[in-house]
Amino acid sequence: MKRLKKTSRVGCSDCYEVFGEQIVQIAKQVHGGNVKHVGKVPEQFVSEANRAEVVSGLREQIQKMIEIENFEEAAKLRDEIRAIEGKDGELG
Repeated sequence: MKRLKKTSRVGCSDCYEVFGEQIVQIAKQVHGGNVKHVGKVPEQFVSEANRAEVVSGLREQIQKMIEIENFEEAAKLRDEIRAIEGKDGELG
């Protein structure tokens, strides 16, 4: 346990089972109460993630336009999604 506190590393996979609760408590102390790791997105995926977020937002807007029967705007948004996704309809 001393080594875990000092180095923030466990010895092997069995340590997670044996010291599971202690590991969680130490992680909470070290990370200000958080035990969920939130890392960075690798740069090679940043633009893809951004495109996916934009497309998701556009799809929500399409649904709103359909609800208010603004089909011209919905079609423009659909075309914008197609341009972002490419010919095959997939991000990338």
